Amino acid sequence: MNILYTFSAIISSDYLPKTNTNSFGTILNYVLAIFGAVAVIMVVYSGIQLIISQGNSEKVAQARRAIIYAVAGLVVIFFAQVIVLFIFNRVT
Repeated sequence: MNILYTFSAIISSDYLPKTNTNSFGTILNYVLAIFGAVAVIMVVYSGIQLIISQGNSEKVAQARRAIIYAVAGLVVIFFAQVIVLFIFNRVT
């Protein structure tokens, strides 16, 4: 038995294929990044709408609602990322 143990200590694990155990996390990071980019674009677009509304109260209210929803979406995306990182760090 000692002979087998000696040979197993010599073999390097560098030649073994590496498995990506966190592919779900990687995909989720990309999806959250895309949603975050869309939310930032919505904030900018709604800000432009707010500027060009020229005092029309209906358009101002609509632009403010869109900004609030986009910022709320950014907060949700941030906390989703924090939760995912917390869970994956505990699991792996």
